[in-house]
Amino acid sequence: RYRLIVPDLPGHWGSEPSDGPLPMDVMLAGVDALLDARADGGPTIVVGNSLGAWIG
Repeated sequence: RYRLIVPDLPGHWGSEPSDGPLPMDVMLAGVDALLDARADGGPTIVVGNSLGAWIG
């Protein structure tokens, strides 16, 4: 059984626009915090595409 978590990176899709480019460490910290809050402490498989693959 798997649980799918689809983050919306800052400045993309439905998130609030940023004032300018965001550093990768800021985006990574957001994804990391989301996984910490939602992954229930179990094993995590991260799959990304384009920028999401680079962050993951």
